[in-house]
Amino acid sequence: LEALVGSGELGGMRSLHDLLWSPNLQQRNLDALRASPELAARIETAYSAAGFRPGAFAAFAQSLDSPPPPLTLAELRASPLGALASTLVLDLEGRTAVITYLRGVNDPARIRAALDGLPDVHLLEQGAFLNQIAASFRTRTLLQIVLGSVCVLGILVARYRGWRRALAAFLPALATAILLLSAFALSGTETNLLHAVSLLIVMGMGVDYGIFVVDSSAKGEELGPTLVSCLFCCLTTILGFGTLALSSHPALRAIGLTTGVGIVLSLAHAPLSLLALRADSDSGRAA
Repeated sequence: LEALVGSGELGGMRSLHDLLWSPNLQQRNLDALRASPELAARIETAYSAAGFRPGAFAAFAQSLDSPPPPLTLAELRASPLGALASTLVLDLEGRTAVITYLRGVNDPARIRAALDGLPDVHLLEQGAFLNQIAASFRTRTLLQIVLGSVCVLGILVARYRGWRRALAAFLPALATAILLLSAFALSGTETNLLHAVSLLIVMGMGVDYGIFVVDSSAKGEELGPTLVSCLFCCLTTILGFGTLALSSHPALRAIGLTTGVGIVLSLAHAPLSLLALRADSDSGRAA
């Protein structure tokens, strides 16, 4: 890493090595100090000339004769520097992981190649790691939406004791999900986890609208109030969630855009349930 910093491929780093060296390196440094002739006298002369009190480094000279053992991680963490060291060390079920923070990474592949072959050394790119997690959750959420839709459709079939009315009730949610995801794809909008989570809300509301229309269609006088009620529910949802689409924050904008457009499409698709039921009744008369 120091070579990469020297070549300009890495802006800098912050490592535990700034506070704690390996026992082998500490011992080699101690041997080099003890091998230097008259080191204590030369230090005394140099620092006294710089204005330090004479004898201020007498303890250092004595420690060269009977040096302490190499500094350990446990001793460092128990010292006043322990709080600083704790940001660089993690305890992992009996093992110790040391974190080195990198600055000014210009070419992650070059750094990864430089670290290749070192045992138990891994380069973690936070941005790529978070994107990978978000993509995994997004895929899992979309899969749960599909499985949940199958379960909801099964419940509707059991409730209406037939496929026709069940499909009519589920139609607004299904059509809205297809059109909404298609619109995102055509517009070049990359869907993320928040889009997928918001789609759950939209599909839930779409199923509600479909059930309300199917149940009230049996009695013509109830259909009008039902549609008006669905309209007011749509407006309140847009006011509560859809206005988030105006936010400058990407996460809030994703929620607002998906929910706002999706709820409007769900309401617009609610009459499809009536068309499906009418087609079913017309086919029954023809039979």
